[in-house]
Amino acid sequence: MGRIYLPGYGSTPPIPNASDAVADTDPAIYGWPKKTTDIASKYVPFLSDSCLSGYGTTGDDKVSGINLTTMNSFQAAKKYSGHVSNGQLNSVNLVFADGHVAARNKAQIRCVWLNASGPAGWFY
Repeated sequence: MGRIYLPGYGSTPPIPNASDAVADTDPAIYGWPKKTTDIASKYVPFLSDSCLSGYGTTGDDKVSGINLTTMNSFQAAKKYSGHVSNGQLNSVNLVFADGHVAARNKAQIRCVWLNASGPAGWFY
């Protein structure tokens, strides 16, 4: 198995700063996947729906602070963060390097990365 390749990044894809991983989350426990054979590839998705706090909301680790309306500054297919219906966050979809996919409902979504200098949080 080879490295995870992201078009436009050459042979070295960007890896989030490990010190920004929220304690007791999968990235904090297993690290960020760098190769498809890494154990993290089973637990940490390499692709998910955009789901974040900040950029118009309080950039913290609370699900209640997830930004549902101002994604337009991002180059995203939709302006919403996660799957939103009637102004309410419902779920996010995840894709893992080991080949499985998953959906997490609102009760299962956790902040896994928090950039305090942003401030912004990333959720899945």
